[in-house]
Amino acid sequence: MRRTIMVVVQIVILSIATFICGICRSEAAADEIRITGSTTFAPLVSALKESFVRKNPSIKITFTQSNAADSINALIAGDVDIGCSARHIRVEESDKAEAKGIKFTCHSVALDCVVPIVHPSNDIKSLSLMQLNSIFKGQITNWNEIDYGSDSHIKVIVREKGSAMYDFWQEKIMHEDQISPVSVTFKSNQDIVNIVANDHSAIGYTSFSYLNTHVKAVSLAGFGTFTIPTEYHPLSRKLLMCTNGKHSEALQEFIDFINGPEGKQVMQRAGYISY
Repeated sequence: MRRTIMVVVQIVILSIATFICGICRSEAAADEIRITGSTTFAPLVSALKESFVRKNPSIKITFTQSNAADSINALIAGDVDIGCSARHIRVEESDKAEAKGIKFTCHSVALDCVVPIVHPSNDIKSLSLMQLNSIFKGQITNWNEIDYGSDSHIKVIVREKGSAMYDFWQEKIMHEDQISPVSVTFKSNQDIVNIVANDHSAIGYTSFSYLNTHVKAVSLAGFGTFTIPTEYHPLSRKLLMCTNGKHSEALQEFIDFINGPEGKQVMQRAGYISY
């Protein structure tokens, strides 16, 4: 009899412990914010995360790198809480979400600009949209075909298909024209910056936040020297953080932080123009 009571007590204790652990796991899951996005968003999310978690240590924020299409698909699948995109949601993505009962909420958090870049030794100071088109489709192949250009073959550096950066460049610069087949493709802003910084003949493009002294930003003809993104610049774009409309308490706190004055200050310190 005594042994039976002991067994029953052990079972009860084990059940209570299991129940408590289940609650702990649920709370932990609710306090985790999963974010995915391109390299354009990586420094932005890192800065926001550091500042937010400092005041909310119980909330865990994770960031995984992906392109815009994969970010939105991950949000639709429920694999992440925030899908970052530097382009608007496409019709087919909205339809796919609605079929699953999901309605996106997208927050315009910052203003970015896609900036053509060359090596600092390149004497080119500005290029027109038409010249950029001709260079990237392979019609202009030597820098000496442009005023102040040196006699060297142009190496074209581009982002991979599927990235918002590639789509944006295709829309704003290439239109119906195809990128030169001899262009070299890279998966991240940092990769492009690194390549251009070490190649006197290269031209590429990157997010404003990745500019540094190792590359030179090329201004657009007619728009003056490039300094910061503005809505009126032809290559400016909004950076979006999208959710599926279902906000946990932790996620809502983070969204409120981003949209509030403190979040905007963090973005500005990280080199972004809050929007």
